[in-house]
Amino acid sequence: AQVSCGWAGGRAVAVAGADRAKVSALMTTQVLAVRPDVSLEALADLLLERGIGGAPVVDEAGRPVGVVSKTDLMREHLMAGDTGEVVTPGWHPSQARFRVELGSGFHAAAEPASVAKVMTPTAFTLSEDAPVAEAAALMAFEGVHRVPVVAGDGRGVGIVTSLDLLRW
Repeated sequence: AQVSCGWAGGRAVAVAGADRAKVSALMTTQVLAVRPDVSLEALADLLLERGIGGAPVVDEAGRPVGVVSKTDLMREHLMAGDTGEVVTPGWHPSQARFRVELGSGFHAAAEPASVAKVMTPTAFTLSEDAPVAEAAALMAFEGVHRVPVVAGDGRGVGIVTSLDLLRW
């Protein structure tokens, strides 16, 4: 079986070898994974620092329990009403963080939201020996852009993204 990747002149275009090539040949093995209790602020910093769009969420044993992305972060900010520009007296764009002065005797505190609140709580996974065609079909059918790759014991060993498939 081949995987249909698009249309050319009204007929399906198939990628030769997608049923034989293994996901392990194109997956990324140096994967940034996060735990469900990581704060959204820390997650945003990590994603920006590493220049990536998302990460698998893993349990204590390194098994994927979900996936979190920049889109999840944006959705959380929109749901929280964080859609307007914030103007803080004394703030300058060169500062990395906002500081809010509320006056003597007052302070603001909030429980920081965590990855568990915004992640997709289902991790579609692929085995290391899954064919590339299966990865492409899974991503297309489920509408996801990254799928953790797991070893036989369920531990994460890599990740394959839609960009990896495109490069392949």
